[in-house]
Amino acid sequence: MKNKIKKYWYIILPVLLVILTELSEFLIDYLFGDRDGYISRYNIGKYLTKFQILIIIFGFIVYSFKSKKAVLINISIFIILWVILEFTFGIINNKKSPGISYFGSYKEGYFVSDSNLGYKPKPSSKVNSIKIINKDTVYNVCYTTDKYCRRVTSSVCADSLKYFAIFFGGSITFGEGVNDSETYVSRINYFMPEYKCYNYAFCGYGPNQMLAKLQDSNFPDEIKYDSGICIYTYIDEHIKRALGAMSVVSEWAKETPFFAYDKEGHIVRKGSFKADRRLKTALFRIIGSSNVIKYFNIDFPGKLKPKHYKFAADIIKESFATYKEICKNDNFYIVIFPGSENEIINYLKDTNIKIIDLSDFYSKFEYRLHKLDLHPNTKGHQIFAEELHKILITN
Repeated sequence: MKNKIKKYWYIILPVLLVILTELSEFLIDYLFGDRDGYISRYNIGKYLTKFQILIIIFGFIVYSFKSKKAVLINISIFIILWVILEFTFGIINNKKSPGISYFGSYKEGYFVSDSNLGYKPKPSSKVNSIKIINKDTVYNVCYTTDKYCRRVTSSVCADSLKYFAIFFGGSITFGEGVNDSETYVSRINYFMPEYKCYNYAFCGYGPNQMLAKLQDSNFPDEIKYDSGICIYTYIDEHIKRALGAMSVVSEWAKETPFFAYDKEGHIVRKGSFKADRRLKTALFRIIGSSNVIKYFNIDFPGKLKPKHYKFAADIIKESFATYKEICKNDNFYIVIFPGSENEIINYLKDTNIKIIDLSDFYSKFEYRLHKLDLHPNTKGHQIFAEELHKILITN
């Protein structure tokens, strides 16, 4: 018996470890959770399944070396097992994913391609957008854009306008899930009626779109008035958008602006991720489509490192330099949105960029549209605009 155990340890041990982790999951959830598979918003089942997959892969590798069969047979077995895993996790993903549906004219060509930014909202349009999650109506709103594809802000008295206020960012700044008059940009326009607000943000945008827009030769013609401010609202996800991470380019951003360092260490435009970083982007799109990868939320890069923050910060710095050259002032702000990490600030301290850190103003789980949609609701936009306005008039 002992000899058999020693002979087949590479099979017996993984099986025992898988059983042990299953029991551990049950005990941890029973003792410290609500018996729903989650502890403090962490899906413990998913993390333990990751460990189990690693155990099985370890056993398979050991088996491959122990076996006298040809390597080609082992590779074939691995491919078959991987196909089975893909099929299985595809079913699991479909069952676990929330039933998200979009309705309205928003679905009818609102996203249009753009050679500079990758994509943009349809110009001079007004669309209705309805989002439903598991039969709950998350929002039913309208989005209006002007001829330059900017989200329209609340109306102000034209006679009072003296300055411009340019806003860059992603879906939060754009105002996904709220009406035109409810975005924080519109609220700022209400608090500061002497400023004409231009909302250049859009869903999925990052600092790379900001720099690409500022470098557009036609951009100065879109801005009226000789003086004003520029505000870029930052969230954590913007780092990966600038990097062209796997989770980004495999979903929506393959055509978006691709920046890199030249030989002198300067940030330069290379084109788009798809056209000018072909191999890496193609591999990311293939790997990112895997059901196993999606289930475990695996991304490349995984954990963000200092070099990643520095790269995104350098794009912001270049945006600042471009803004100063175009608008002839240094009133450039980066605002850390509530619930975000403020690590990026450490890489901007050596600049004259004005930093407004509102990361602790409220958590990302407060004032959200839905428990499965962390975009701020109308109240979130309102109180954020009020706080931002107080800081702006102080400065």
